[in-house]
Amino acid sequence: MSNEASIKLNYVLSEDCVLSERETECLSLVAVGYSNLHGANVLNISKGMFKKNLKDVFDKLYVGDRSYAVVKAIRFGILTYDMVDRVLLKYNLQPRDVQRSS
Repeated sequence: MSNEASIKLNYVLSEDCVLSERETECLSLVAVGYSNLHGANVLNISKGMFKKNLKDVFDKLYVGDRSYAVVKAIRFGILTYDMVDRVLLKYNLQPRDVQRSS
């Protein structure tokens, strides 16, 4: 296998890459530490629908995981801190404390 084949391509986002309101809500909840289950409960949707919305975000951003989706969306201005704050206010939420194991 050549080095060229092992290099993961970094796709450039199109200028019209826009997240839907629901996708923005899901990604905002992920950004502040909510799990799929807790995020789904907040939005009053199924866990499966929450995961589908995140997969749609992953596809639009050309990423494979939650953390990279948040970082890339913020980096490219697709998700802003103001958007996250509006979602938190809309649902009267606080960022979750992420528990780390030692």
